[in-house]
Amino acid sequence: MLYKYFMAFSLAIIAAVSPVSASIAPGVSSVRVVQVQSETGGSETIAAGATSTTYSHGGSYLQVTVDEFGISTYREATYIKTVPSSAITSTRPICGSARAPSICGAYDDVIGYEVVYKFNPLELSGNSIWSSNYFKYYARGNGGEASTSFLIRA
Repeated sequence: MLYKYFMAFSLAIIAAVSPVSASIAPGVSSVRVVQVQSETGGSETIAAGATSTTYSHGGSYLQVTVDEFGISTYREATYIKTVPSSAITSTRPICGSARAPSICGAYDDVIGYEVVYKFNPLELSGNSIWSSNYFKYYARGNGGEASTSFLIRA
């Protein structure tokens, strides 16, 4: 009988300390470009509400960072032509109530993801010459969807 109580007590402790999300994953509500980086333009942080880069970007690579709020089950990025999923170089959770991509704590709610795309001009246009073009991003999941179109100056 003592063994039975010990097991029940042990399971109660495990349940009390196991991380459990405080909420159900939200649907996609918004997406936005937050950073553009290239060989010639350097790293440019994009202000909320901006529709284009301030600097001209080009060179041997282009990296675009997107914040996706909500949890997606499908995402599509285009720049000149559809960007292959292999162009995603990293995905990090955004936790809490502010934009802070990080490793989430045990009780932090994941409110979205930071998605980084990195590609070179040969993968995109068939030649090494950049031209100003729109980076377009679409995500959907859990009943929500969002998209953005962002001009990257060359």
